[in-house]
Amino acid sequence: MGRCFGCKKRSSTIVTFVIGTFAVISLLYSISNQRKLELNSVIGIEKRGEESHLQDTEPFDAEFIKNSENGEFTGKRSNPSTSVESQRNPISKVYRHEESFNISMQQLYTRLEQEVYNIPIKYWKTVESKLSKMNLRPGCAQMPNIFELSFDNSLWQLFEATNATFYIYSAHLDNRALVPNATIRILSMTHVLNPRQNAFCQLWYEGTTNPVIVPVMNYNHMWGSRLGTSQKLQPYMIECQLPLLDGSQAAPVAVSVVEQECDIALNLIKVVYNPREPRKNQTLAVCVKRFHHVHDEPVFNMIEYLELVRILGAEKVYIYILEPQPNPKIERIIKYYEVQGFLEVSRITIPGKRPNSPILRHLYLDHYRHLEWILELIPADDCLLKNLHRHDLLAMTDFDEGQSEWNPEIPERMTWLNNVKRFVQISKPGTLLKTFMNTSDVLKAHSHAALDCVGNKCHVCHVPVTIGVSHHYKSVGDGQMKMQPDPKNFSTVEDLRLWHFKEELIPRYQQAVSDLGFDLL
Repeated sequence: MGRCFGCKKRSSTIVTFVIGTFAVISLLYSISNQRKLELNSVIGIEKRGEESHLQDTEPFDAEFIKNSENGEFTGKRSNPSTSVESQRNPISKVYRHEESFNISMQQLYTRLEQEVYNIPIKYWKTVESKLSKMNLRPGCAQMPNIFELSFDNSLWQLFEATNATFYIYSAHLDNRALVPNATIRILSMTHVLNPRQNAFCQLWYEGTTNPVIVPVMNYNHMWGSRLGTSQKLQPYMIECQLPLLDGSQAAPVAVSVVEQECDIALNLIKVVYNPREPRKNQTLAVCVKRFHHVHDEPVFNMIEYLELVRILGAEKVYIYILEPQPNPKIERIIKYYEVQGFLEVSRITIPGKRPNSPILRHLYLDHYRHLEWILELIPADDCLLKNLHRHDLLAMTDFDEGQSEWNPEIPERMTWLNNVKRFVQISKPGTLLKTFMNTSDVLKAHSHAALDCVGNKCHVCHVPVTIGVSHHYKSVGDGQMKMQPDPKNFSTVEDLRLWHFKEELIPRYQQAVSDLGFDLL
């Protein structure tokens, strides 16, 4: 059931890839006329309950060191082994991620950029000594000191106007070839549906002390009204068109949103712009929009998943984690893959004076499920906008928890390789789909499909089930069964297509588990 609509032609490509965190696809597809790939088949998998008994092995003294020249780890590493003895007494050095606090002020500011990544720390440091001169004129559009910015729940900067308060997460420059005018897109949330607030963007550039001020041209609702609206929080892109400066469109480094042109802002947002590296080949990456676990430990699932998507062709994985994240084992895994350059983690909270204690937050989001879905649009669109030029295709995924049935030839805690039973029937076309999104023209991303594209129409190419299927690993309820052709048909069949990768995946998985010091037993 294929549908393709006109885009520029590209050569045929073989992609073997994981679409959802528990959705595995082996896909041969042509990217001619490709803007977005939607998988219209999701197969439910039965889940067996099982208690977790995760243990740490004894820690060692040394950590792995990343070679700055070739990106490889140096130091002694054990060969992967399935023997009980090697798992209980690994000979490799266990990777450690503890950070030193005996650091210089420069290192401290670098760490601050990682903690609150929407503050333009490097730029601010260059103008700190002349901050009093950073204005349009004395008393008008003064650049705020970062110590005077207004925050909500640690990570959201505030734009407080007469008719609405906006919680700002990030800002991005969108100057793609298909976009009519280069635009600053500011990701925010507010309690107001359809805001009509007059506002301005104060744009700050390298090498000048005067801001360029342009009006906010649009509040772009990131959540379709047809999906239902919640009066609690609404996600909006605040959009400002980039002006021409000396005949060209330079990239600003920071932006403040204010109600009146000369207002002193309470926000100063770093403008994210990651231009494409010269001579870089076409690439594909994965965005995991939400990660918060308080009563389970998806440690082995996370390792298997990351190693699997790397085998299947992902250049990088971007994960958004609700902060604070209380599990030190998860932090250990994060640092392990970050230092390899394969994983990039962004932290996020719930804005608007909502709970941020991990357990209470988890229960709150479970109670207000619709709000949880709306909140997920911020990381989905942040991942899209910061990767407009770094990757050609993005897969938006979920990170669900799954349990495995055990196959004797597969390590017991490997969820995907152990789960080989699926429903015989395929879900109805168009239901439970997952998507590859083309970064050349998608404007608003959702975890299942693009909500808006350049030209107000998203061009879709469906993938027939003869080419690729999406395996969704989760417990099956009435809601999922309603999307099957026969809701009462629970017949299953064995599907071993993922075992094609097991000879490479198992050793990689065991090596990472050993490096991280976890006990498989």
